[in-house]
Amino acid sequence: MRVSGLLEQLQASTRRVTELSARRKATQRKLSDVNLVERNLAVSQRLLSEERAAGASWWRGDATPEKLEVVEAQCAKLQAELEAAQAEAAKFKAIAEPTKARFKLGNHFNAETELACISVMHLGMARKNIAKLFPIFARLFGVTLPYREIKVPGPIVDGKRTSVVKRLPETPQATHCKELAGVSYELNKLQIGQWLLEYMHSDESSCCYIADGAEAQQMERIGTVLSRRVNGKLELRALDLSTASSKTAEAQASAYHESIEEVIKLMEEAGLADARAAELLRRFLPTCACNDRATTARLAARLVLGLGEGDDDPTCAEHALVNILEEGRKAMDAILRELMNFTDEQAAAQADKIKAMRTCVGWFSSPVCALIYQVSKYVALCSTKGYAIGRKLQEWMEARLADLEEQLEHLVGHVEDVLAICGSRAYVFYLDAAPTERLLTEHDISMLTYLDEDEMLKAAGGGKLRKSILTGARSPPCMAGVRAMALICDAVFWPLIRAVKPAADKHVLDVLPRVWPAAHAFFEAAAASPAGIVDGSLKLQLGDVSAAATAATAPTPTQARRAERHRLDMVRIRAAAADDPMVTRLLAAAFGAMSRAVCNHAAEWMPAGLVATNGSITKTGKLCSANITPALRAKYDALQATSTPVERLHAVGRVSDDRHKRQRNESRAGDSLGRYNNQAGWLTGEIDERGGLEVAETMLAACRKAAGRARRVTLKAQLIAAGRAKRAERDAKLGSKKTRKAAKAAENARIAQLPLVRRYSELKKLAIAGLQDQLKAFKLAGKTGFTVTQANRADYCTQLQNLLFAAHGVEANDLEDGDSGCDGDGVVRKVRQRRVAG
Repeated sequence: MRVSGLLEQLQASTRRVTELSARRKATQRKLSDVNLVERNLAVSQRLLSEERAAGASWWRGDATPEKLEVVEAQCAKLQAELEAAQAEAAKFKAIAEPTKARFKLGNHFNAETELACISVMHLGMARKNIAKLFPIFARLFGVTLPYREIKVPGPIVDGKRTSVVKRLPETPQATHCKELAGVSYELNKLQIGQWLLEYMHSDESSCCYIADGAEAQQMERIGTVLSRRVNGKLELRALDLSTASSKTAEAQASAYHESIEEVIKLMEEAGLADARAAELLRRFLPTCACNDRATTARLAARLVLGLGEGDDDPTCAEHALVNILEEGRKAMDAILRELMNFTDEQAAAQADKIKAMRTCVGWFSSPVCALIYQVSKYVALCSTKGYAIGRKLQEWMEARLADLEEQLEHLVGHVEDVLAICGSRAYVFYLDAAPTERLLTEHDISMLTYLDEDEMLKAAGGGKLRKSILTGARSPPCMAGVRAMALICDAVFWPLIRAVKPAADKHVLDVLPRVWPAAHAFFEAAAASPAGIVDGSLKLQLGDVSAAATAATAPTPTQARRAERHRLDMVRIRAAAADDPMVTRLLAAAFGAMSRAVCNHAAEWMPAGLVATNGSITKTGKLCSANITPALRAKYDALQATSTPVERLHAVGRVSDDRHKRQRNESRAGDSLGRYNNQAGWLTGEIDERGGLEVAETMLAACRKAAGRARRVTLKAQLIAAGRAKRAERDAKLGSKKTRKAAKAAENARIAQLPLVRRYSELKKLAIAGLQDQLKAFKLAGKTGFTVTQANRADYCTQLQNLLFAAHGVEANDLEDGDSGCDGDGVVRKVRQRRVAG
């Protein structure tokens, strides 16, 4: 009976332990429940001791050895369960009440803590706010953080500074999180080093170099991206986002080599590269390049790849498309200026705005783009400028549409379709052409009606813009230009922008050698028959290239709705342009210019014998279809079709500038490169695949030292170094400018001493140099509308006679009848001498 009673007590204890375990699992995140688990475990332990003591007494009583063996087995099982429960309770207590060791390893934070901070930083969180996340989430999950007390300066009492005690959690604070950006910059070097070593040890045959410069925060930045094909798809990694002291090609190439050397040095310090691996990295050389078409960028690419003069790799296909569309725009503008009586001098006065890709557009230089730009500024929805009316116009249109009982037959409204025009992507003007035409179409619910009402109400703000838009919208040539740009966008831009950006698993040599010749043939056909563009019967046929590009980019619901509005716009525009000879003339001129521009901006992909923009005849392109061989495909296997990857890197850098304002160069680069390369994901993979936290600790230790060395160079020292590096180039430019300025001043002083002629006959006694001096004298006197350099003597004399007549009237003409005054006396004598000698 006593044994059976003991068994019942053991079973009850077992049930109690099971119940306590279930309660522990349900409340494992709360500190109070952890304490309850500990108390219940203590009770169970006491019961077990009592039962063991009872078992010992029963051994001396009526218990048999068999029964006692069963009891001992049950006690052993219960003991094991109790120990497991104790271990689990200790684990949960460590989570609920972490110690300092949970976050730190020696005098610095451990790899897990810093990885968490880096992950949050790369999600876009401001570095100074990362420290605030630890207490917030600790409170959410019921975790008690360890705190430390420090003395900080307090208020001044009785003329003496006092100190106060401040409690801080043992987690990274704002200063440490800011410094982690520099550590992230060093980590990027290790990430790139390992990525390049994988390439060097693989059977891959190609690596592409992509670089571009951009100015941010009044500093010249050089972004460098590398591309290789991994498992059939192109993979990108940003090598560096450095600060340049010069915009020269040599500076850009030097920045690349310095970045590679820094990668090798840190790989050796971290123990991730031995002497052989370091030598492999030093011998690394990209096989191809893709940059914009600027002379500096092309020279820099040749210097990096070790190519000779003229052996240029292809340039960005998107830049090529921009430049081709720009040539079409120029051809249309020339016709419109003629129709609208704008002189070349008026256009030349604002040529600098055209050169700057018209972020501010001059009316005389490009009437159509001026109108589109003004509409874009005026209807901006998110602008804080006083002239912007986008929100007001949207409210006015929506209210009018809501009052209608029947649906309109034509599309109106949707101001959001007008994209903001900024940066250097000129094709945005083409994208905005169709919605601009929609807004400026005459009907009761249009932007014109709203502007007319504002003009009558004398609405505040934007008066000049309003009048300019009304003038352009009611100019038939200007609206014909808007419709022509919309037709070109529909027929050219959308097919080509998809085709020149193939999917990552496509080889560029399977795409662009087919796309650009097909585009050239289409442009020539459209120039010969622009009516096919107006009615939509003539289309750019790219075959399976276009189909693959369309399939690879499935539209979102918002994009699908916008595409439907674009389709309705084109139906309206084609109907309006069907009987307009001006649209046909503009299209013919634009497509003729674009066909020649293809041979200039996509020359590497074109066959021989075509006429370029400058009138030259093209030679066989380096990468045209006729030249493609297996060796060429292998060399250009990793070639990118566009340089947009490096432009995206600069965009990430500008986001960092907006968030952190003034910051150290390495902090900006670390933040941007880490986000671009998914550094947190890479570091997590290293921890999971290469031996746990020890690997991350080793890498972070080397990166902390390198980042510490960089921080010792103050911001002021960086400014001094940058200023000294730029001083030589600046002084050379200033010296050249000063020399030319001094020479010009001396020339003006000489011209000022010359006697001015007053009669036509005096011109006959002057040689060409003397005639030039007379024109310079008139220029010095403030006369305009002519150039000093003329084609021949007759032009010199004619121009001077016009100036003399304007200055002195009919008295200036003292020539005999029949004498033009354009033949000099010396010239006449020489002609007579030749005739006598003959």
